[in-house]
Amino acid sequence: MSSELNEGIERVLDREIVNRHSYFQLKYFVVNKEPTHQSKMWRCVKELQARVESLEAMRVEIENGEDDSILCLIEVERLELTKKTIMERLEVSLGINPGISKKGISPESQNLVAIIQLEEKELNIKIKKAERKVKSVEKHLNTLRNRLKEVEEEATFFVKSFHVLETVESLKPFDDLQSQEAYWNEKFAEELNLRALLGQPPSFELVKSILSLNNEAPIKKQIVNTLEKKQELLLDLAKKENNGN
Repeated sequence: MSSELNEGIERVLDREIVNRHSYFQLKYFVVNKEPTHQSKMWRCVKELQARVESLEAMRVEIENGEDDSILCLIEVERLELTKKTIMERLEVSLGINPGISKKGISPESQNLVAIIQLEEKELNIKIKKAERKVKSVEKHLNTLRNRLKEVEEEATFFVKSFHVLETVESLKPFDDLQSQEAYWNEKFAEELNLRALLGQPPSFELVKSILSLNNEAPIKKQIVNTLEKKQELLLDLAKKENNGN
C-alpha cells in the first residue's frame, strides 16, 4: 500500500465512526413503529433486554481478550529470555560468540554454532509473530470497547424512552387481554388501510386473521360491514341478471 493511500485513509478515518443505530432510527423505525402505547413500551423492554445480553457477552469477551493480551506479552518475554539464555550458554560452554565468524573453531563447534544461529532465527520469527498477535488482540479489544460504548448508548436510549412512555401509562402484563386486543386491532387496521391507499386488495390471510378477532374489535366490524355490502351487491347483480333473462 502506497504512502499516499495510507495518508488518504488516515485523513478519512481520522474522525469518530459510529456503527450503532442512530437515535432517529431507534425512535421512528423501532419504537414508534409499534401501533399502540403498550406495544411501544414492550418494544423498549425487549430491545433493552437484547442490549443487556449483548453487553454481558461483550464484557466477558473483553476480559478474555485482556487475558490473551497478557499471555501474548508473557510469550514474547519468554521467547526473549530463551533466546538470551541460549546465546549465553553457548558463549560460556564454548567460549565463542555465535555472531562472529566460525573460522578457527573445530567442526563440531561450527555445527553447534550453526544450529544455535538457526534457533536464533526461529526465535526471532516467533517473537515477531507474538508481537503481531499482541497488536491484533489490542486492536480487537479497542473494537469491542467501542462497540460496548455504542450498545450502552442504545440501551440508555431505550431506558429513557420507556420512562417517557411510562409517564403516560404504566406497563401492563404482556398477556393483558385489552392490550392484546388493542394491539392486533391497530396492527391489522394499519395493514388494511395501507393496502387500500396503495390500491391493493387485502390478502386472504389478513381478512381471515381479522375475522378471528372478537366481535367488538373495530377492525372486525369494519371488515364484516365491507363484506356484507359486497355480498349485497353481488346478490343485487344476480337478481338483475335473473330478471333480465
